[in-house]
Amino acid sequence: MTVLGPAKAQIDYRLREGAGCDQMTYRLTDGEAVPAVAEGEKGCGLTWIGAGLAGLGIDGITAGAPLTPEQHEAARTLMDGFHPGTGERLVEPKKAASPLSQLVGEPLPAALQQAAGERACSVEELVAGVKWAVARAGRLERGVARRCVISLYEQVI
Repeated sequence: MTVLGPAKAQIDYRLREGAGCDQMTYRLTDGEAVPAVAEGEKGCGLTWIGAGLAGLGIDGITAGAPLTPEQHEAARTLMDGFHPGTGERLVEPKKAASPLSQLVGEPLPAALQQAAGERACSVEELVAGVKWAVARAGRLERGVARRCVISLYEQVI
């Protein structure tokens, strides 16, 4: 499993002065989009954003307030999912396997079935010598069957 939370390099990039400021930002004024920064001005500085900041109860950390270099560590802590003042975990990191890391499951159960057939036994008997393999083979077979049902359902829709 890979933690899909922010990578340290991404946090450091976001805390760099001027990060993302090469993009033109616009502000809605009287129903019209106008550049947020006048032509030739330096542009955006780092700013705290998000209505949830008020719930943190930390002086100087409110939505719209400039993010100062002294507050970078608090920002890093918050982006890691922890309260900057108490260290309490605010959110769990999301964990998921990358779709690119997942293999097609169908060939293995088919090969196990074939090998079991050649030996005149069940797949469970074939892999019985390895305790974890029995559970894995069953889980793989159920997953492949479930995926086939989902594929058929998607084709009908």
